[in-house]
Amino acid sequence: MKESLIAEVVVPLPLNKSLDYLIPPEFYPTIAVGMRVLVPLEKRKVTGYIIGLKDFSSIENLKSIEKVLDPYPLFGPMDLSFFKWIANYYFSSLGEVIKCALPAGINIHSPKSRVVKPRLEKVVRINEDRLRQLSFSELKQLFQKTPRQFEILKLLRKQGEMRQKQILSFTHTAPGVLRSLESKGLIQSFRKEVYRTPDSGEYRENYFPLQLTPEQSQAIKKIISKLKEKRYAPFLLHGVTGSGKTEVYLSAIQAALEVGRTALVLVPEIALTPQLISRFKSRFGIKIAQLHSRLSAGERFDEWRRILKGEASIVIGARSAIFAPLKSLGVIVVDEEHDPAYKQEERIRYNARDLALVKAKIHQAVVILGSATPAIETFYNTRIRKINYLHLSQRIDNRPLPQVEVIDMRREYPGTILSRRLKEAIQERWQRGEQTILFLNRRGFSPMV
Repeated sequence: MKESLIAEVVVPLPLNKSLDYLIPPEFYPTIAVGMRVLVPLEKRKVTGYIIGLKDFSSIENLKSIEKVLDPYPLFGPMDLSFFKWIANYYFSSLGEVIKCALPAGINIHSPKSRVVKPRLEKVVRINEDRLRQLSFSELKQLFQKTPRQFEILKLLRKQGEMRQKQILSFTHTAPGVLRSLESKGLIQSFRKEVYRTPDSGEYRENYFPLQLTPEQSQAIKKIISKLKEKRYAPFLLHGVTGSGKTEVYLSAIQAALEVGRTALVLVPEIALTPQLISRFKSRFGIKIAQLHSRLSAGERFDEWRRILKGEASIVIGARSAIFAPLKSLGVIVVDEEHDPAYKQEERIRYNARDLALVKAKIHQAVVILGSATPAIETFYNTRIRKINYLHLSQRIDNRPLPQVEVIDMRREYPGTILSRRLKEAIQERWQRGEQTILFLNRRGFSPMV
């Protein structure tokens, strides 16, 4: 098989073209589209991204790739199509889009750059061969004279391979106890990569099957029908607060997982993520990854690699999670699709809700836009049949909606900030010993305070 000699590389700079670089022979067997490379650019070295391989270039005196930074591609053909669409639509360079899509901290800008790397920790396991050589009397002596060592062996026999830090924490022992076991040949220790798992909070929730309302059942039936067709299908799930939209999301994701596909769930606020993750874990187990700005660089790097390796089937996160490298994507959920938090205003500008529709189309997936108050453009698209419309008009268990009164402040006294009706309502609650919350549409300093 003939090897390609030239790599098309884009760099994270405002350039509207790719750059050609020679591929040194030592990189022929492993280099591929989707890998990062270290390349010379003028008088500096930068991280570039391979978007193509070819045999010929019209440019003379090409420079060579200095280093291949990845053992495997970081993005595939569908991801690249997605990145190209974003670059074209939002007038950005392809290199800048790819940099935005990949986890921060992995790009090299100079020889002194600090980059995120996999975490290696000391891991311990039982040496089964040595343990089988011990006689009953030797085991009994070990149990009687060194109960701490025996406790560690029992723990390792039950749990299998464990990190040294976990063993010391669970058994309340010192590292010297482990060193003694290792000197006897009863355990083996080695360094191994471990993921930095983000804390999703203390919130826990047990899953119990719920009785669906007729509207929920009908919505789920329509979504699953489109999912089975393996074709792009956008839905607006318009449901009043408390109507059970989340249960519709969960059922759609369950159907996707059952046919070997994955799911992406976007939420507008990072604060919503821990509760949502807990609810999803109670139903789907631990194969869930989270992506949002509150993760450390190391946690985000590890979560992103779990997704890339197929170790997570569901991704939950804020707007940046739209770039999660999920394969076989079946369902995208955009909760509270009307929320302006889905708009990215720095660096590469984009609307994650709109990108969800584009990504779903590329992957031939179902996308569910959920809201009690849909955006005007989304609702309009249901009227012209660009988006399928699903309506949940009733709250679960027929719970009543809160009473809402709209006050025309033009009919109030000039200069007042509280209407007469609001003052009366506050007075009534105060007399009952109840509390009142006032939401103001201003943040920070206000001349009214």
